[in-house]
Amino acid sequence: MSFSCSGWLYLSSPAYQYTFILFFIHNVFRLKRVRFKYFSILYLPQSDLARKIINFKRLITTSVTTSLLVILPNSFVHADDSWSNRVSILFGQKHLQKDIFDEKKHSAFGIGFDIKKQDWPVSIAIDLVGSGKETNNANGGSDVATGELHLGIRKHWLFNNIEPYIGGGANLSVTEITNFSGDSIGKQDDDGIAYWVSTGISWKFDNNIVVGADIRYSDAKAELFNSAIKTSGVYSMVTVGYQF
Repeated sequence: MSFSCSGWLYLSSPAYQYTFILFFIHNVFRLKRVRFKYFSILYLPQSDLARKIINFKRLITTSVTTSLLVILPNSFVHADDSWSNRVSILFGQKHLQKDIFDEKKHSAFGIGFDIKKQDWPVSIAIDLVGSGKETNNANGGSDVATGELHLGIRKHWLFNNIEPYIGGGANLSVTEITNFSGDSIGKQDDDGIAYWVSTGISWKFDNNIVVGADIRYSDAKAELFNSAIKTSGVYSMVTVGYQF
């Protein structure tokens, strides 16, 4: 059975789902334009706060809307099939590997999606994670913000209520550094494509609430202020999710 929207968009077609996945990447990531600046909302100067809030709201709206457009049609189109999708909030720290920043521990936040049919061996992983840190000294200071779109797969094993997992895939990253001294402000950003891997463990409650811990490594590079830098690091985060 097919399900149509506005008389012309067939939600059951694979092209529909691929289109919205591409829409997700284009509108949420947008390497050359959006640059994940919403992830630096807590770390950039107050004068940029309003713009960061607007961009952050757009991130959440686009992420949730697009994921629902990808997931929900399958529930209508394949009513007899069993889906096991999940949305999670992640928060914790990113531990940078290189000593290029004054502070190696950055606050981190993210939102993750798992899309999976019961008979699939793995789930499709779509995660947005960001980190940032502001440092100040006698001569000024700097703001560092990184935003990453993790696309890949995750494998879950369920033992009663305990659920370990592993995952990995492509990392589309953006790094932005703002240096300020007095009235002088210098800002640059750069993007790149690398990889990410993760592992973790969750506890699944009877009401489909899932709580756990996630450890992931992401590889990232950037060319900023005439220097090649690595912003690779290890995320240690607590996860709270809902499975449906």
